[in-house]
Amino acid sequence: GQIRQFEAVISQAQPQIAAANQRKAEKEAQINHMIRKFVDSQTADEVIRNFIEDLKASGMSVNDGNLQLTQEDIAVSGLIGQTLSIEMKGNFLTYLRLRNRFVRDQGLVHVRDETIEAKPGNRIVDINLRLMVPSSI
Repeated sequence: GQIRQFEAVISQAQPQIAAANQRKAEKEAQINHMIRKFVDSQTADEVIRNFIEDLKASGMSVNDGNLQLTQEDIAVSGLIGQTLSIEMKGNFLTYLRLRNRFVRDQGLVHVRDETIEAKPGNRIVDINLRLMVPSSI
């Protein structure tokens, strides 16, 4: 009798299980579609390096000794974070223009930390920036 009760419960639950499996498959397809929209890690590395070169070419004084470009796990399967830590000095408006263009062009940039220090009477500002560009593996 118990076996038949369990079989009846399983039989009744089959449509719900099938619907849950279908929703799971749809969500996985959505996630995979979203991951494919991210640039690959090599491209992310290139755009970050181009950003650094644009800063230097525009007169920003980059402290190469403290420049770090690393990869980090961001806890999303299929994605990795390209992280830039950079210290520089220069004209604030030049920096702001290049930074905003970089963020706008990439679409998916996380600015983790940004410190801008201006000293009285000095047009040159000290800037510390840490940002992350997520990319596909």
